[in-house]
Amino acid sequence: GTNWVTVDEAFYGALPPWPAAAAGGGCSLQRRDAAASGVRAGNWAADLAVKFTPGAANSTGANLSGMPELWINELMPDNAGFTTDSHGDRDPWMELHNAGAVARDLGADVYVTDDYTNLTRWAFPDGWTVAAGGYGLVWMDGEPGETTPTEWHAGWRLNAASGSVALVWAPSGGPTVVLDYVDYAAVPTDRSLGLYPEATAYARQIFDVPTPGSANVSSSQVVSVWINEWMAGNTRTLEDPQEVGEFPDWFELYNAGSQSVNLTGYYLTDILLTPTKYGVPAGTLIGAGGFLLVIADNDPSQSVPGLPHANFALSKGGERVSLFAPDGSLVDLAEFGPQLDDIAEGRWPDGGAVYQLAIPTPGASNVLLRFETLAPTSNGQVRAGWPTRLGWLYQPQFLDGVPEGVWQPYGPVLTATVSWTQTDLPLPTNAAPRFYRVRQR
Repeated sequence: GTNWVTVDEAFYGALPPWPAAAAGGGCSLQRRDAAASGVRAGNWAADLAVKFTPGAANSTGANLSGMPELWINELMPDNAGFTTDSHGDRDPWMELHNAGAVARDLGADVYVTDDYTNLTRWAFPDGWTVAAGGYGLVWMDGEPGETTPTEWHAGWRLNAASGSVALVWAPSGGPTVVLDYVDYAAVPTDRSLGLYPEATAYARQIFDVPTPGSANVSSSQVVSVWINEWMAGNTRTLEDPQEVGEFPDWFELYNAGSQSVNLTGYYLTDILLTPTKYGVPAGTLIGAGGFLLVIADNDPSQSVPGLPHANFALSKGGERVSLFAPDGSLVDLAEFGPQLDDIAEGRWPDGGAVYQLAIPTPGASNVLLRFETLAPTSNGQVRAGWPTRLGWLYQPQFLDGVPEGVWQPYGPVLTATVSWTQTDLPLPTNAAPRFYRVRQR
């Protein structure tokens, strides 16, 4: 009919805890038990004696019918301010999920380790039971003496910066099986890494909304981050900090929120239907009201902390640039048409409507138009100067009294013939304050 059903699937890796002999060592990966899950690392083995068995029974056959349906569902290696245990400690934690139909006592034959050469490093105590379809929270703090019937503390501590953790089943008289494992690096502070959908080995992601002890939530935090300015015809405005003499395309992000935003797990793309084209480097932050410059030179190998290089360039003929959250939702999209050399486009005020910007400000607040100089002259006037774009029209104006008054034009409309224009404006004839501005058309 029209309903598709997954009959079977396999998931494999090349690094421990996967067998090294199957990673270029001449052996195949052989499934131990055809009836057991093909996405469990422990259900695959390599046999140095019988290196491969195409078209024949596997030499690694084993009965894994009792394999528990336990998963490392979520973990937070760096808990600085998210939550505390009953002792008031902000320690790392791990959440287990029992996807099976019966409760599972972890103390019978389940272990946890951070060392793939010592799979049975620490045994769960008897009585630590995860209900069918339920969740078990383990404080990975190396303080087992703090364990109570309602709060579990493991015998070793998760490293905050990076590390590995594996959940292992070692039944009496049977093979030792890695049920699930996680190799992690740079999980942002107070955010978690977990499975979504749950009970799926290859679906780990960063969670903006950690949920210790309950089902995982994939939705991302609502952030106010804008694609704020871009230049697709950079010939002299901004030199690549990593390559002298190179002037690549660039764009900037602006965080309009009152809290810092961690862009780990976010993506940038110039193809809307390919939302995960470029992953923002882990640990990239934009402070409240801050800016992040992104070099669009199709060379991500040049990325350094605080200055990402995207794996795409901008089209001078016009295109779209998009920012996507970890859950796949669109955060912002900037669409532009044909671009001019060294003329930026962007939002003004920051995060607002889109204008051409004669004064590019990569990595800083956008400027639509402003006087760069304003000073008295020897002939009793005020000389005003500002950046201009060739062919654009400008009208200087002045106002006496309060800023809410009526602005008066001074002199004719000026047509810019160079990239810098200046004119002399009159000083006030009385004691009233005088204000000056220039309008652009």
